[in-house]
Amino acid sequence: RRVSRAGRAATEAVVGLVAAVTGGPDAELLELLQRQPFASGAFARGMNMIGMVSLVFHSYTLFTWAQVTEPLRAEGPGFGPCLEGLTLAWLRALVVLHAVAMPCRVLVYYRSWGVTRAHTAVEAVRRLEAVVRSWEWGACRGLGCLVDAVAVVGVVACEVFVWTGATAGAREVITPIAATIVMSLLARVLVAVLFHHTIEEFVVSQETRRRGLSDDAIERLPCKECSSSSSSGFCCICLSGHAPGDLIVTLPCDSRHSFHKSCVQAWLQLHPTCPLCQRTVLA
Repeated sequence: RRVSRAGRAATEAVVGLVAAVTGGPDAELLELLQRQPFASGAFARGMNMIGMVSLVFHSYTLFTWAQVTEPLRAEGPGFGPCLEGLTLAWLRALVVLHAVAMPCRVLVYYRSWGVTRAHTAVEAVRRLEAVVRSWEWGACRGLGCLVDAVAVVGVVACEVFVWTGATAGAREVITPIAATIVMSLLARVLVAVLFHHTIEEFVVSQETRRRGLSDDAIERLPCKECSSSSSSGFCCICLSGHAPGDLIVTLPCDSRHSFHKSCVQAWLQLHPTCPLCQRTVLA
């Protein structure tokens, strides 16, 4: 029990520290993600996959570093020991941070996959809340901010070096490294933009469905007076039949979807959909 309590306290302390460093809890993010829980699971997996791929690229660069830089050491000040040491320290810092974040990313990826595979939206939201409030999510967030800071500082330094005093051989080494990091950042931005577009489309769709039709649009719907020969219809809004002399509105979604004008007018002022099939009414 003491070990369990100590572990729980340590976890809460780490999560609290990460939240303090990265700007507080994810309440606003969770509220945003809950609008599209299934897409949010895919979004989290995409972001984590980019981090995993970045670790592979940087590790490969470190493993092949000696072979790539051996011909450049004879070029003199353009790629000397000082620059090589700084570049290696930068790459090693990125690899270490990505490696530390890898277990958390794997856990978030696995749990986000469960969000997408949920059978109902309620279950997906419940799983999503568990992911966002977990310690591994907070760790990924904190380490991700640190990785981004190190990557951006390094890319800026690479650009300054390339444009000021780099030799052609040094550019061949520095430019691909910086380009890989920039591509990783751009891929994350692209995933975030696509996710934001999905959220905005959902919000606009929801707002459209909450707004009813205008009075002019309702008046343009086909309306006719019920005759004795066509009084066998039934209005599902007021649950009464069509009587001779009643004004009957037939919606364009289906010729059988007919209602009393007063009934369907009150409905369409609140909802732009057919009461029966829920299709959007286009007057």
